[in-house]
Amino acid sequence: MIDMSVAFARRDYNVVMVVGDNASAFIDGLSTNAVPDDGGVDRTCFTDRTARILATAFALRMGNGVVLALHRMWTPRLMEHFVERRLGQSLEFRDLSRLNHVTMQVQPGPGAPPLGSWQAQGPSTVARIHDELVLSITPGPMPEHLIDPGLEWTRWRVRHRWPEDGAEVTSDRHPLACGLESFVHSNKGCYIGQEVLTRMRSRGRSGWSLHQGPTTAFAPDDITSEADGLALAVVRSTAQ
Repeated sequence: MIDMSVAFARRDYNVVMVVGDNASAFIDGLSTNAVPDDGGVDRTCFTDRTARILATAFALRMGNGVVLALHRMWTPRLMEHFVERRLGQSLEFRDLSRLNHVTMQVQPGPGAPPLGSWQAQGPSTVARIHDELVLSITPGPMPEHLIDPGLEWTRWRVRHRWPEDGAEVTSDRHPLACGLESFVHSNKGCYIGQEVLTRMRSRGRSGWSLHQGPTTAFAPDDITSEADGLALAVVRSTAQ
């Protein structure tokens, strides 16, 4: 059994930085969640005009820049999206993935930053993204001794209804369908896909939603993750 209180490797994660005087406003105009204040971190989504997901990321506000830690499956399309939307603004989009590695740790110790914030700890930037979970960005290659999360990570995710890229979170779904509703801000400014998501919420009709329960409670095709008899499943709503 893997000790999840020890940092584990996220070799599937990239690091992108958006730099410029308008970096925060630029990201805010494209993402479903509000960009945090300097020193803050939050999860957010980038959506197309039909509200389907282009990318999800953890956004760390750092002065006049925003650092995004995201699954590598999203990086190429998101970078294209940024370039298409720059429209002459003085912004740089830097893929820092080869210069940094990303780890996560469950049940962090007392030195972890408060929820929703990040701190510099030695060479690492450590961000508290859940009461029981921190994400760290550290310069240099991934240490060889760090393990991949495997089944223990799936167990934790299923217990905490934590949607994962490539499992619950896919490009053919919108954020309300895959457990990311908490990261769709209801009172922020306009962003691409907002009209569709607002209409879904106001009508109470998201089409699909993420459920947690016994594996036997779901049709096999709806299950996205399972461990120890418990499952996450994207289920079609009966109220259409």
